[in-house]
Amino acid sequence: MWTLKDGVIIFTHEFASKHGIPDEMPADQFNQYIGEDSRDAFDALIMAASEPGKLKKGRFSFRDPNTGEYHWWEASFTPDKDSVQKGYTRGIVINVDEAKAAEDEITKALDKVNEVQAKENFIASISDDIRRPLDAVIDSSRHISDDALTSEELHRHTEAIMKGTSDILSMIDDIVMNKDGEGKA
Repeated sequence: MWTLKDGVIIFTHEFASKHGIPDEMPADQFNQYIGEDSRDAFDALIMAASEPGKLKKGRFSFRDPNTGEYHWWEASFTPDKDSVQKGYTRGIVINVDEAKAAEDEITKALDKVNEVQAKENFIASISDDIRRPLDAVIDSSRHISDDALTSEELHRHTEAIMKGTSDILSMIDDIVMNKDGEGKA
């Protein structure tokens, strides 16, 4: 449990002693314990404490002064008109390390799914591009072994094979250059 009164955060003694922080501390001094990645969220939460209305929540990382480790906390409160007029707001602070770790795992898994999806889409799109010249190479290769071909037909099939293989090599070069340049393929 915590109370914000006239810009001072007041924690229950049990909570404060467990986390090695004073029972009372000005909000701007408490900011030293907030991780840089969540200072804006913490400041917005403190500002919202003076506005009566709906439930307000905020997550922030907190550096435990005893261990130096960062933990994720979630603070929530619903400031009512009466308490705001009297200059205080009460709320709850809970440790959400496990929830944050689960969210991080989900985010990593979604990133992996997106990466796999992008690779599948890439392969699907290039398979059609490669299939056309490859079909021309295969088809012309079958005809070359026909003894009844005229020299003009043989030349046409040889040209189709050369063009098809050149197109395929060009696509492979583009893929390799894309992979080297962007680290992806």
